[in-house]
Amino acid sequence: MLAVHGEHSQSKFFERVWENFCSQKFSQLLKMILFFKKLDDGFGKIESLLIILIFAAMLFCASLQIILRTFFHSGIVWLDPFLRSLVLWMAFVGGAKTIQKSNFIKIDLAEKLFPKNWALFVHRFLAFVAFGLCVYLLWIVFFFIRREMEFGDIAFLKIKTWQVQLVFPLGLFLMAFHFFYKVLSEKSE
Repeated sequence: MLAVHGEHSQSKFFERVWENFCSQKFSQLLKMILFFKKLDDGFGKIESLLIILIFAAMLFCASLQIILRTFFHSGIVWLDPFLRSLVLWMAFVGGAKTIQKSNFIKIDLAEKLFPKNWALFVHRFLAFVAFGLCVYLLWIVFFFIRREMEFGDIAFLKIKTWQVQLVFPLGLFLMAFHFFYKVLSEKSE
């Protein structure tokens, strides 16, 4: 009887150790998710600010160019390439913000193919695939930027083309981060 009691208490001991270990790991996981939530919110605020600044700059520069061309029959030579680069920046920063807010166009074919109770898994899986694609594209973009640095073309003023194209890695990093957070977050959107 004593051996059985000893085995029982030993079993309880291991159960308590396991529960303590699991609760610590779960606590660490929750802290990590909260950290990523704060980063996601912080990146979202920065993206919103950048979108406002880029849009204001685009509006001002385009208006100025229209006024100069209409009334003075001249314009600022570097303003058109600058506006094109702002459109590029707006597209990538706006794309990252759209992913953060889940306001992008979705094809809900997966939701129709799988049962409703699989929705969370399907959303997380698709977010993981999108994260992987963004990371892959980010890796390719580094080679592209390095190649552009070798050419040394000027976009406008004395700003090189590769400096304007730094929005590619920045935007893809932000998109990848937002998709990664969607993999971790619990809600299905």
